[in-house]
Amino acid sequence: MTTNLRLGYVLGLLLLLCSEPIFSQKKAIAPRFQDPVFGIQYTASSASFEDAPAKIRHSCSSFSQEHLWEFSHVSDGQSDYYIVMGWSHNQDGDSLGTAVWIKGKDCRVSESTWVLSGVPSSNGYTDSQAMEGLPGIDAPTPKTCDSDPYAVCNYQLKTAHEEEVLRKLVEDALLKATKAYKNSASFRQKACSPSVVKQNSSFPIVEQELRKFCSSSQ
Repeated sequence: MTTNLRLGYVLGLLLLLCSEPIFSQKKAIAPRFQDPVFGIQYTASSASFEDAPAKIRHSCSSFSQEHLWEFSHVSDGQSDYYIVMGWSHNQDGDSLGTAVWIKGKDCRVSESTWVLSGVPSSNGYTDSQAMEGLPGIDAPTPKTCDSDPYAVCNYQLKTAHEEEVLRKLVEDALLKATKAYKNSASFRQKACSPSVVKQNSSFPIVEQELRKFCSSSQ
């Protein structure tokens, strides 16, 4: 009886050891990302955005993530404007987009959501100066934005130059996304879906450029 018990113990232990890899080898779940310009979800298998240029890490001290992808880039005068998103394998929480302005060795950043929320003037612009700068970076934040996380927060574009830079950022984001998707028709289908167009209704320039893109011939 003692021998049988010992044999049963050994067999049970062997079964446990052999089965452990089965339980421990869980199938890795592919991370899902959200495009910081249009809010479209994607995986690394469906889209591959280019790495952001090294000059961003060199000029800006705020980026420490393992990966930093470029979603839009506009050069204007002595300035470069980017929309990027960083991600690390061990991070907690979602990845958020960042708008970057680099001029020479100087770097300034802002949340891409805020920069993209600029409202164009319906009566034109009286200020004809083409001052370089990231749209909205020095615009005051409405008080409701600080107290209500669900508030619609926008700023007023002050010059035609600001509007031009913002439109170019969105236009380039459309080009880069179309190129990044392994199936460009898949991006168009997602970007032009009623839900995506509607969710960008709080971002007038983004919505306008999306509608223009969706109405154009493929």
